[in-house]
Amino acid sequence: MDPKWLQQFKARHGAASAQMLALVGVFFAHSPEAQRLTPTLLTRFAWIQPGSPLRFSLTSRQRALVDRDLPSGITSAYLEDFFRIAWEQVVECAGSPRLAINLEQEPPGLLGAFAEWLTQASLQTSAVYIEAGTDDPRWSPQWPLVLASLPSTAQRRRVEVLITDLPDGTDQARWRPLGGTTPVDVLFVPRTVTFVPGAAGIQARSLGASALALAFASPKTSAAHAMAFGLRLRFGLDTGAVAVIRASASDRDDFCLAFMAELSRGRSLSEAITQAGREYLQRPPFLLTSSTFAERFRLPPRDEGRSFDNLRKLSEDLGRRPVRRVPDLPPNLALTLGLKQPAPTSFELAGAVRDFLVARGTDGTEGIQATYAKLLRSVRKAEPPTSRRPQGWGAKLSPGVGEGVDIFRQRYVPRHLHANVVSTDVGEEAPVFQPLRAGASYRVDVRLGPTNEHSNFLATPFPEEHLPRSPEGHTLTVAFADLSSGRPGPPPPEHAQIHLGPSGPSSTCSFPFTAPGAGQRFAARILVMHRNRILQTALLSAPVVDPKGKEAAPGGVRLELELAPTSHLERLEERTAFDAALVVNHDLEGTARLMGVEGQDIRWIQVGSRDLETTVQDIKSRLARLTREEERPQELGDPRLIALLIMLANQGRLLWEQVIDSPRVAPGLRHGHRIQILEAKWSSFLPVELFYEFPAPNPDARLCPDAARALREGRCTATHHSDDEAAADYVCPLGFWGLTRIIERQDASEDESATGDVGLRPMPPPTSHEIPLLSSGVIGASHRVDEVAAGSASQLMQALQTLWPDRMQLAKSWSAWRSTVQRLDPSLLVLVVHTATDETTELPTLEIADESLGLMQLRPAHLRSSRARDGVLVLLMGCSTALPRVRSQSFVPRILKHSSGSAVVVSSIAELLGRHAAPTTATLLERLSALARPGPLEVGQAFLRLRQELLAQGDPLVLCLTLYGDTDWKLVAPTGDLE
Repeated sequence: MDPKWLQQFKARHGAASAQMLALVGVFFAHSPEAQRLTPTLLTRFAWIQPGSPLRFSLTSRQRALVDRDLPSGITSAYLEDFFRIAWEQVVECAGSPRLAINLEQEPPGLLGAFAEWLTQASLQTSAVYIEAGTDDPRWSPQWPLVLASLPSTAQRRRVEVLITDLPDGTDQARWRPLGGTTPVDVLFVPRTVTFVPGAAGIQARSLGASALALAFASPKTSAAHAMAFGLRLRFGLDTGAVAVIRASASDRDDFCLAFMAELSRGRSLSEAITQAGREYLQRPPFLLTSSTFAERFRLPPRDEGRSFDNLRKLSEDLGRRPVRRVPDLPPNLALTLGLKQPAPTSFELAGAVRDFLVARGTDGTEGIQATYAKLLRSVRKAEPPTSRRPQGWGAKLSPGVGEGVDIFRQRYVPRHLHANVVSTDVGEEAPVFQPLRAGASYRVDVRLGPTNEHSNFLATPFPEEHLPRSPEGHTLTVAFADLSSGRPGPPPPEHAQIHLGPSGPSSTCSFPFTAPGAGQRFAARILVMHRNRILQTALLSAPVVDPKGKEAAPGGVRLELELAPTSHLERLEERTAFDAALVVNHDLEGTARLMGVEGQDIRWIQVGSRDLETTVQDIKSRLARLTREEERPQELGDPRLIALLIMLANQGRLLWEQVIDSPRVAPGLRHGHRIQILEAKWSSFLPVELFYEFPAPNPDARLCPDAARALREGRCTATHHSDDEAAADYVCPLGFWGLTRIIERQDASEDESATGDVGLRPMPPPTSHEIPLLSSGVIGASHRVDEVAAGSASQLMQALQTLWPDRMQLAKSWSAWRSTVQRLDPSLLVLVVHTATDETTELPTLEIADESLGLMQLRPAHLRSSRARDGVLVLLMGCSTALPRVRSQSFVPRILKHSSGSAVVVSSIAELLGRHAAPTTATLLERLSALARPGPLEVGQAFLRLRQELLAQGDPLVLCLTLYGDTDWKLVAPTGDLE
């Protein structure tokens, strides 16, 4: 809506504009299909049901009808009286109207403007509220109300003062600190509330359940901002209603007391909020709830008899006091007591109360308690202060990430990823905070920019603070992938480019979408990329409801950080670009989804009908069979190794055909040398290293005659590979992607929800991007390593001591491990462990010696010292014959997280028993050290050469290894006499 529409309407229709607007809005709410307007139609009150709220609606189409059928010339002095009288008839028929504004798809500014207009005294409304959300039958408040606030001394004191001022004290209300699991009746929203997952402040979703959430804002807050804040709370909290109160600290106290007093009279929630606002606030409060709950939130009237006596005693006390003025008497209270003086003396007030009681003694005691509570508060406020007044409990309209940034004191203002849903289905475009309507059309606007409390943005800044200085800025690619449930197949991913200048917000790109069916959930992944390197991913989600249904759907639009593979771009122009990226995840229904990314080519890749997890388990089972044999192959031509290669090549070829062999796959992914794999969920493992791009070998295939030379040179030029039939007679190691490509894996954590900084992998600072082999190292081995082959652990330790004398320390407990890490600040951590599941937590554990450490007990201190500068190489070799999958993999993302991105983790997709894990680990480290001696070598390149060399020697276990973390880390041989 044009913000000037209401002002123009008032200018056209003069003194009757408020009554005319109310009549028109109520008419359209009850006659939504009307195509014309006449004064006569507006005075047909068939839609009035005495005792029921009146709905108000004025959509853009209906506003156009108003402009057409009620032009400025229609309003004469006679018609002004006509509309005024017509509204008085509405009041007479319906009683003091309770107006429910029903404009779900309109912008917050319009809702706020209508709410302010309809609260005007000339309309005699007893309540005005915005219909937002559906009713929740859980809430049925009873006396005493449970009031919850922060447990700080100031906050608790303020609520206790409120309870003390209530006539019936703790019989009317009791205090409880925030944070419990039991629902409360009234929740005072903390001023540091935030809707941004992971941001500083108190998360809105952590506040617990409440029947009513009271949020306070500055009296200068605009209607649009206050309404937007209310909408976010309404759909971000587990609550039946939200009220946004714009008031000073003292007025907030008075409002709360008046609100409780109005409830004690038996008024409904909507009436209590509106009437208390009229009495103490300069600007109307905004109540957002369902019509059902606005009326159902009504408590039994309190006994007025005791308040009558209390008011009489207060009158007597006032008469005995020294003469002092009571300046803070509310106008409505003064009117009730028959006072013409706005600031009476205590003596004048005592006389007015006596006269009031005499009159009420014959008319009844209804409302006496409210009068007593308000008068008592005014009298107390007039007394000299005896203690410091408690600090305010108001909620600032803040995203919870700070009070703003002074651009004159900061080099830059952090910019964040913003993604906002906009309704485009009918009428004017409007931001959406609530659940989506099934089948409706929407748009997602994506940009990078400073924080804004009215926008959905990520708490973690976009990693651009160290971008190379450029007067032109940078062009970034944004991908949008709809993962919503309830669809036969996902829509094709979309992409667009945005320009991020040196400062200020970026340009905006938009992606249209249609909400899925009712009862489903909309979800979309948003990726921001630079040179095929995925810098940040976010998940935008919202519940979907039937627009004609009445079932509740908790929550609203939500944006969460999923994964940021790197948080610094300080040398991005020096970083090695990826040829392509592959995002691996499951949609909301658990179906495997792959997204290929190469420049501007972003598309879904069909996984195929066979379950991916089954394929992975088959591969792991076959690898495990070989690892359980007492003697592993010793040369490349060993028949057991050839048989394993044939099996893996067939499985890998099947995966390659399902994922890669498609005209939809871009050349960079099919033929690229450097591939980034982003596992947005831990269980979404895809064995890319085992993709086999040559024709599948026959069961009786022979080893490629050029295999040994090809492994030394890194490529195979045998002519039979160009003939499918001839190629099937051979299995060639160079057909596997893990032996021809640098593959960087980034993994998200599953041990906690994907919010806040979960998955954030900061790239190391530019002063250090090296892993020295070896400054010092720590090794831990499970006692079970020796159960299969006695002496395996000691042989491994002896091999490492021979390689790096006095550089490796053996830890025989987790406490010893932690203290050694803190003392030595090692660059190598070797874990040859047994993995199990804790019976209490049902989470995986790692065992060294005979002591287990649970997943959630792994701390940063187990990985890095406080003075760490360099990177760390972590070898995680697991053994567990009792589990269906290698649970040590679940420790990988936690290691990456707690190492702040400075770790590179080598793990295995198969079980490695002690007899094989120890020699493989020793050989692996020996070769890595040799590769680093000539000069710095990237981790990705080092492990590619390592796989080739060890397989050429007949070690099949290198095929099980996976590499997680930044492949641009460099292995270096430290200076000194390490050799």
